[in-house]
Amino acid sequence: MDWNDSPSITIAGKSIAITYLINPAIKYFKADIEKSIDDGIKQSLDFKPNVLDALEKICTPTEMSPEYESWLRIVPVELYATDALLKNNSLKMEMGLKCYIETLIGPKPATKFDRNKILLKPVSKMPDKIIANIVAVSTYQEATKIMLKNFQGQEFGEGKKKVTVQNLAIWHKEGKMVIALDLLGSVNGTVYLSGFPQYNEATKEIYFDQLDYVLDTKSKILRSANWLASSYILKKIRETCRYSISPNLEEGKQIMTTYTKNYSPMPGVFINGTIDDIAFKKIQLTNKAIIAFLNINGKVNVTIDGLK
Repeated sequence: MDWNDSPSITIAGKSIAITYLINPAIKYFKADIEKSIDDGIKQSLDFKPNVLDALEKICTPTEMSPEYESWLRIVPVELYATDALLKNNSLKMEMGLKCYIETLIGPKPATKFDRNKILLKPVSKMPDKIIANIVAVSTYQEATKIMLKNFQGQEFGEGKKKVTVQNLAIWHKEGKMVIALDLLGSVNGTVYLSGFPQYNEATKEIYFDQLDYVLDTKSKILRSANWLASSYILKKIRETCRYSISPNLEEGKQIMTTYTKNYSPMPGVFINGTIDDIAFKKIQLTNKAIIAFLNINGKVNVTIDGLK
């Protein structure tokens, strides 16, 4: 150890250097002194409790839509931190969080945050990419309006035997979508079809796989209007029974964007980022709507400044 000023004591009004006494003592207790200094620094720089308090707030499930009971939940996995640097009398470091961002339908989900299980891992470079799950909600009423426009001006039939669709309704039953078509023309009445909802990523449309007349309807058609059951007519109906969810995707993206534009879940914590690609994941049917679950890619940055 080098002294800027030699330690001294005053005896009889005279300052006497005692460096020769202090240095051996410091050398003897050096390990204990260094450990005490390190422990003091660690204690004064123990930021983890504050960060975990912030994470607990962020990881509390947030309701996105009361009507459809949709929730956003962040599930933390690992906490990352770079080396702390002292610059301009300020301590600077980067922290990151590996997590799952989920969207769920139903009653409020339980938080999956457990501060005792969060691991703090040192890294040299902080990852900044995120993959999140969002939901695009399309009500059956909304889907009906969109799909009905597809049928306007279209005739289905062979020769003089033709029908037009005047109205339609859709709902779900046992994992399938049921489509009721009100027909006018050579056949007057309602026919029912059912199929499994699927997603066309290229056109961003919902369509119905294995769409066919339900058994009761098919029996009646085969008895009175078997021409309506032909593969050609059924194919045209299948092609028309689809609708775009681009507006819903955009709405879902906008919901996520609100959480990446200086969003502050608590004083001193700010979230910023960008949202890029959206990829389809799965479809879930409820009593009120078709829910499309999507993966979304982007970048996010969380700034902690003046945390209380």
